[in-house]
Amino acid sequence: MFQLDRPLGKSSRVSKLKLASSLAEAETSGTVAGYAHLGSKDGRLIFGPKLLYTRVNVMKDNDCQELHRSAYRVNFCANSPRDSTQIVPVGVCQGDSGSPLVQGDRVVGVLSSGPKKCGYDAVPGIYVSVSTYKDFIDCVVQEDS
Repeated sequence: MFQLDRPLGKSSRVSKLKLASSLAEAETSGTVAGYAHLGSKDGRLIFGPKLLYTRVNVMKDNDCQELHRSAYRVNFCANSPRDSTQIVPVGVCQGDSGSPLVQGDRVVGVLSSGPKKCGYDAVPGIYVSVSTYKDFIDCVVQEDS
């Protein structure tokens, strides 16, 4: 856990997110953010200097489980939409684990694992469903307040 030196304060760019109380629906989209894995040096991962974000699409459970046998009910998959105008692939990368997937004003998932190659759409990111652990999170947050 980390603590800021001072409160952020709300603005048009900073607001409080809610935790989802239901599972992310298949074939909906959301936004995921992370710092992007740029490479390695001396055995250490190197990340970008800026927080990046992209849209991802929540996949159907059957499609997710077909690609990831380890995916089960508390997990879901999401991958980046593609179009012919994209020059550089976009999507989650190795090292983005822990990044939130947001739909509207709610965090619906936390990235558990993703492809080693950024934006590699054949391997979607696997997210833990926040709603599954919402009661536990609420309890812990209340105790720390």
